[in-house]
Amino acid sequence: MRPRKILVVGAGRNLDDLLGTVERDCNIVAIADSDESKHGKIKNRIKIIPMSSILDYEFDECLVSVSYPRFELLQTLLDLGVQKNSVRFFIASNEPVKNIGITENNTLAISLKESTVIIYCQSQTDEMEIRRLFRYRNLNSPGCYLHDVGWFKSVENNKPIDLLGNSIPWIAYPALEFIQARIKPGINIFEYGSGHSTIYWAKKGANVVSVEHDKLWYEKVKREMSAYENAKVYYHELVYGGGTLSSLLLIKRIFLI
Repeated sequence: MRPRKILVVGAGRNLDDLLGTVERDCNIVAIADSDESKHGKIKNRIKIIPMSSILDYEFDECLVSVSYPRFELLQTLLDLGVQKNSVRFFIASNEPVKNIGITENNTLAISLKESTVIIYCQSQTDEMEIRRLFRYRNLNSPGCYLHDVGWFKSVENNKPIDLLGNSIPWIAYPALEFIQARIKPGINIFEYGSGHSTIYWAKKGANVVSVEHDKLWYEKVKREMSAYENAKVYYHELVYGGGTLSSLLLIKRIFLI
């Protein structure tokens, strides 16, 4: 089996890390860089060439050495004729090496230490989202408060959940920490606005009555709550100036509201 041929893009400060990481059975055919002062120089017996000369070389993979994924550099490579499925990004940072591939839908599939994140890279605006993600990823590790309470998992799943994926109320974490120690089985809770909090209270053993004004959301929550005998979800149309809490008059209980 012949060694993979790799063309490296970027002769900057991350280059030494990249050259020390690439598998020994790979053959680096050239290093391309936009800095004219570097053209023609030799690095580890490998020639540094202009970006415009990339297609003069035969390679299986175009490995880009940068500190974060750069949309404009990706677009430059595509404009030069490089096949997008051959482009990979080498990211040198505090975290382990991340291999970033371009999928058929022109997205970035970022393989991190413990998870894979798909970022749509269709415009310059999305590059800022990529930078933001990498800043946040440095915080997304055990021992960090935002990681441990499940904030990152909530962002990635677009719903309020804890680190284990369990539903939690959509309230500030300190407020939840204060409340959860005081929720005892059998306590009566009324809430206006149902959802993940309804599931949370029910799992805690509370007797929950929840009123929801959004009919579609009500139907969804009602289906999810069908397994909990200690939770009741009611639909109440939202009327400006109307009796929002009028359903309480029909229920002879004392509630924590």
